Amino acid sequence: GVLAVIQFVIGNVIEPRIMGEGLELHPIVILFALAFWGLLWGPIGAILAVPITAVIRIATSRFAALQIVTDAMAGRLPE
Repeated sequence: GVLAVIQFVIGNVIEPRIMGEGLELHPIVILFALAFWGLLWGPIGAILAVPITAVIRIATSRFAALQIVTDAMAGRLPE
């Protein structure tokens, strides 16, 4: 039971935070991306979820009209 709790905390709390800071992605965005791409493509989608989402964030940052999407993915909401 203890190992399951440790795995759950590492996989669902610590890892998304660490990955999110480096990629400028909010941890919730990473979890949703893992769920979405995992459901869409299975284990391969789960492996590729964060890189695909990071590419989407980078692509949206290049267009002024999509800046709100970029900011939302980074966890910066408009005031």
